[in-house]
Amino acid sequence: MLIFYVSIVDLAVEFVLGLSELTSSFDLKELNVFAPPDSEEGQGFELVRTSSQRWEVPGFVELPKYEDVDFIVKSGSGEVVALLHVDERDLTPHLDHELKHSQMMECRHAAGLELRLSWSLAIAAPEGQSADDDILEELNEHGIAFASQFESTGALEDIAEAISAFQTAIRLAPEGHTELAGWLNNLGNAFLSRFERTGYVYDLVEALRTLGNAVDISPENDNDLPSRLSNLGNCFNRRFERDGHLEDVDKSIALHQRAVELTPEDDLEDRAAWLNNLGNAFTRRFEYLGDVHDIDEAISAQRRAIETTVEGHEELPCMLSNLGNSLWYRFEQTGDLADVVESISSLEHAIRITPEDHAELAPRLSNLANSFASRFRRNGILSDIAAAISATQKSVLLTPDDHPDLGARLSNLGNLFLARFDRTGETSDVTESIEAYRRTVDLTLEDHADMHIWLSNLGNALRTRFDKTRDPNDINEAVSVLRRAIKLTPDEHGYLPTYLSNLGISLMLRFEKTQDHADIEEAISTLQNSVQLIPEDSSILPSILNSLGASYRLQFNCGGDIHSLDDTIATHQKAVQLAPTGHAELPSWMKNLGNALYKRFTSSRTHSPVDLESCLCQISEAATCGFGSPHVRLAAAIRWAEILQLHTPLSIDIINAFDTALNLVALTVGLEQTVGRRYTRLRAISGLPQEAASAAFRLGRLDKAIEWLEQGRCLVWAQLNNLRTPVENLRTHNGDLANEVEEVARKLDMAGSTQRPSSIGMSLLEKITVEDQARDHLELSTKWDRLLETVRAIPGYETFLMPSPCSTLIRSLPESGTVVVINVHKSRCDAIALSRSQDEPHHIPLPDFSLAKANQYRSDMRNELESWGLRVRREEGSLDSDTEPSETRPIRPARLGKGGGSVIRDVLRNLWVEVVRPCIGSLGLAQSDDQSNREELPRIWWCPTGPLSFLPLHAAGIYGNVASESVLDHVVSSYIPTVSALSHRAQEAKSAHEVVSGLLLISQPNVPGASPIPGTTREVKVVSELAEINRARVESLDGISVTVEACLELMSRLSSIHLACHASQSSAEPLQSRFLFHSSALDLATIMQRNLHNADLAFLSACQTSSGEEKLPDEAVHLAAGMLAAGYRRVVATMWSIGDRHAPDLAKDFYEYLWSHSDTQISGGFDGERSAYALHYAVQRLRNRLNDNGDKSLLAWTPYVHFGN
Repeated sequence: MLIFYVSIVDLAVEFVLGLSELTSSFDLKELNVFAPPDSEEGQGFELVRTSSQRWEVPGFVELPKYEDVDFIVKSGSGEVVALLHVDERDLTPHLDHELKHSQMMECRHAAGLELRLSWSLAIAAPEGQSADDDILEELNEHGIAFASQFESTGALEDIAEAISAFQTAIRLAPEGHTELAGWLNNLGNAFLSRFERTGYVYDLVEALRTLGNAVDISPENDNDLPSRLSNLGNCFNRRFERDGHLEDVDKSIALHQRAVELTPEDDLEDRAAWLNNLGNAFTRRFEYLGDVHDIDEAISAQRRAIETTVEGHEELPCMLSNLGNSLWYRFEQTGDLADVVESISSLEHAIRITPEDHAELAPRLSNLANSFASRFRRNGILSDIAAAISATQKSVLLTPDDHPDLGARLSNLGNLFLARFDRTGETSDVTESIEAYRRTVDLTLEDHADMHIWLSNLGNALRTRFDKTRDPNDINEAVSVLRRAIKLTPDEHGYLPTYLSNLGISLMLRFEKTQDHADIEEAISTLQNSVQLIPEDSSILPSILNSLGASYRLQFNCGGDIHSLDDTIATHQKAVQLAPTGHAELPSWMKNLGNALYKRFTSSRTHSPVDLESCLCQISEAATCGFGSPHVRLAAAIRWAEILQLHTPLSIDIINAFDTALNLVALTVGLEQTVGRRYTRLRAISGLPQEAASAAFRLGRLDKAIEWLEQGRCLVWAQLNNLRTPVENLRTHNGDLANEVEEVARKLDMAGSTQRPSSIGMSLLEKITVEDQARDHLELSTKWDRLLETVRAIPGYETFLMPSPCSTLIRSLPESGTVVVINVHKSRCDAIALSRSQDEPHHIPLPDFSLAKANQYRSDMRNELESWGLRVRREEGSLDSDTEPSETRPIRPARLGKGGGSVIRDVLRNLWVEVVRPCIGSLGLAQSDDQSNREELPRIWWCPTGPLSFLPLHAAGIYGNVASESVLDHVVSSYIPTVSALSHRAQEAKSAHEVVSGLLLISQPNVPGASPIPGTTREVKVVSELAEINRARVESLDGISVTVEACLELMSRLSSIHLACHASQSSAEPLQSRFLFHSSALDLATIMQRNLHNADLAFLSACQTSSGEEKLPDEAVHLAAGMLAAGYRRVVATMWSIGDRHAPDLAKDFYEYLWSHSDTQISGGFDGERSAYALHYAVQRLRNRLNDNGDKSLLAWTPYVHFGN
């Protein structure tokens, strides 16, 4: 084996651990090399900082032949920081050993600091000698093998080995060697590859020098000259990407063009490679200048390259990826949708044929994400942004921490989260985007050519979060960061208009917060400059014009004259005119134009009807667009209805406006979201169905009032019900389709009921898992929509799972009884009675009731209940005894109402006089003469809306000391969340199947942290004894044996359940409302996941099981509704806490009535069909036992309510 003198190259010092807080200020300046170690003076070499944790010695270090060497690292002050002794064996290169080395240094600076010295060895021939051709070729092949391996692995040790081998071959080669140009070319390519992996400037400089030398010494007729020209062109292209000097990309294009010209037409493979490189160079110049001619040239060259490349060629994935990237750039400039569609197809093809462990997979995933994101911005389809985020997260995961492209990919990830936030409003998305942008900026050197891009992105995200949270720190930082981005951007750069626009928008928002006139003036000036810099055919011009129009309107609002408003309208009109058909933002721009026209209509002296007409035209078009954000379109529809009601209150267009709005509500809370997220969204539009219904009453459209209340209330329950609708009829027509509907519905049901965790603080791998789950959920929702379209195309199934019209609802009601829907709105209050015996709805005006009264009664009741301590079921409580031991909560005196009476009696009296008696009177329901025959009383299902949902209509009445009148004397009351909920239950009304007919009894007297309720044990014992007497199938769980798993398992085996325990209603997280067991809890989210086909009755003998969430009064977010959703046909629940003493007796009376009036023929069975009458009977028995109409008695029996059929 030949051994030669040695040179050390790639000499570098790196931080490994420690002093993380000093990496920006702590610096290394000099490396001293002592050879031999005991020599008095060493060679000194400057250390150049190439990143926050790496320093390099440029060039190489020649060493004489000594046995050992000492290396000493010094700081700028001359202090010795670290040292390393290297033995002879690590300085002796052999062709059969790796040439790359690294060792940890002994550090002297601070405890915990760790530095590593790394180097590569190059062979130098003895003086006057050179190696023979066999050795040189072996070195070259050694380098080629490791360079090729690096292309697949991206491992830095591979490319370092290649560089060392190439350098050694060049050093050993005699002057004028015929292969020298080829070896220089290989070495230059290796330096360039390492630069692309690490971003170290030294490698780029060496690549340019070496490749330039290779071209210079190549004869004009050398067959390899085109290859060397193209490689040098790639190198100039990379320097342009880093430094942004236009002359570099011009040189790159010229070199690639020359390479193509010198290559024969029939050399298809090489010519394709040079065309591909030429296309990349044109793309880079287009990025800088925005000249469409450049991107057209790029695409043309890349298409020609692909046309001559066979499937399976190793370079085809690269070519496809480059073409896809260029098509994306052209779409961004021109907005031609065909370009982005082809871009996605090309990039997906590239990724399919790229090996999973290939180093280029990460950038190709990143490019694909860009294209998906652009198409999302154009069409607003959520599946595109989900695909983009997923691809980018995987790209970032595949990118090493020290890779120079990591910052760009993180920035792209931030862009995507920000784009999705703009569509969904999910705060976690904008927070994720800011986190990604900050990391990008931190990873980027200040003089990097792309720093202005990362800063602009960060500023934009901070501005967006401010718009959501109104935190002034965000908008101030946004303005500061955006100014810095603009300062770093060359005047001719194509992104400058976008940066100016982002700054203008940020200044507008800050003006809204601070009212500093300097901000709005600068905003207008900045946006005007942006518009002036953009070509008329630019796809981003409409967006910037929209922002400029908004700034003019703000100027008008703060005292500007009518001309400011004229400028606003003219600018918005131009934005709308220039917008491509189908652009996702067009509805937003039309809505803004409509609002500006309405502002001029209301602000001008003439109140021009043309402005009003034009305003309504724009806003109605925005609302009825078949594309764009449903949230924007919903806002437009609500605005449309609002303006119509103000100016043309009897217009038939009001019907169209509210029809549009109610249809869009369902899109804003679609099945692609978790149930929890849907509830959050619904809070923002609470009250819309009541407003629509009040308009329908005014217009005499009772059918629309019912349909809109049905369509806009209890949306989540309706969605769950649709997913659980049997498809037996469909199965007879198309069994495969029915099976697919069932399968997708089941998966959507489960996906919606899960609680997706916040991704903040997660690792990237965990975030990818969460994002993939969300994307799967979205794809299921999209598939569900397609399935519904397929089913509805079948004759006879046109209305499959659509909201039912009023006539269908009426026909689907139970044969006897009346539904009374009560609409409460600030403009008016009305009731509608529905009965199967009547074809048309019956209108009952409620002129003496109002929304303000409902809110006041609700407030009075809440305060009253709190004053009595009626929050949890108690062993001893203010309702259970007249005297209490000192350690229990004392009885508070009843508060007096405004008229001197008690609050509870005042509320019940007012509900009777203003709501219930008018309804009963209008229906002609007379008081029963036979007070003992309660089952013959007529049945009413109350369906209240708004704050009335929290008030006890079933107990309304006048309760005096001598005489009283109560709704209990007239009817048997039940509640329903919607009419549809009852009609569905009525259609499937049947006794429980014999296999599951039975009763599960749950008793939980002691829960850690809650007051003991020993009455639950007696309550369950009484019911169990009654079941024994009546030979009913019964299972019991009590105390520590009560677990969620055991409860759910028995719920699936028995048709009915009686829960005697503590319960808790969560207002902050409604789905966390729960039944409390000894060491666990059964929450609403878990209950909703059940689909119990044979469930019958649920008796919830616990507190607050029917008290919903105050900000979602029309969504019935409580445990009783959850049991209905799980499949139970009827539920007994409570509006507030119940007395532990009375609960066992009421339960006994309830079940005695049921068994004594049961028609079931099932052996050992149990039937809850008469549960409403049973509760009515049991409550009256309790009322008689208490034998007075005092507050304590009223609060004892009033909380019991019946839900369902």
